[in-house]
Amino acid sequence: MTSETLCKNIQSNDFLSKAFYFGISLNTTVPKKQVYTDLEIFVLKATYSLSSSRITEGVLCWLKAYGHLLSPSKIRRLILASENYDSAVFGVFTDFLIRECKNGHQFKILLPFSSKLKAETPLYSSPRIRTPNMNFKKYNLIAHSYKLDLSKFLLPKTNTYKTCVELRNRALFGSTVNADVASYLSYNPSATAYKVSKETFHHKASVFKVFADIQESA
Repeated sequence: MTSETLCKNIQSNDFLSKAFYFGISLNTTVPKKQVYTDLEIFVLKATYSLSSSRITEGVLCWLKAYGHLLSPSKIRRLILASENYDSAVFGVFTDFLIRECKNGHQFKILLPFSSKLKAETPLYSSPRIRTPNMNFKKYNLIAHSYKLDLSKFLLPKTNTYKTCVELRNRALFGSTVNADVASYLSYNPSATAYKVSKETFHHKASVFKVFADIQESA
């Protein structure tokens, strides 16, 4: 096994563990979690981690169920800060979020960061697909059409909210900054405000205010 293959396998396993932690039903195990995991970073990593039909459908089901908890402005900020992502798959995700989420119009700010491939390209290795997914084909990606059965591809939402502090806090707090600061501090209670700002990818001024409020209420 080459070092490049090993690196790809490690990255794949890391993504699958995060996907399982966030509530996608996959045949994998997740290690005991001890670090903050960023939701928007997870979405951008997903754009280049769709290595099978099951993973792809699982991620789409996840976006349908939890996409309303994502922050379009934070995703844009991460892209502008040169976070890696696949712009064609990102286009599919963005169109999907606009169409499926109750706050979908907010994701229109992400459309400029999407791009279509020059030639039709299979999304993952598979037998010839007779009826390609038109949402993917718009970006010259060839993938299966999906039924998006949430009960099949997602873990029960009540269990996910119970075990995933990042999603639970997004649902409880409403504010992305408040939720992320609280989530990060649950893993790193002694962290400084600067450290929290850096690791959650939020503006320092916003984090420092929330950080002070949390410290005062503790």
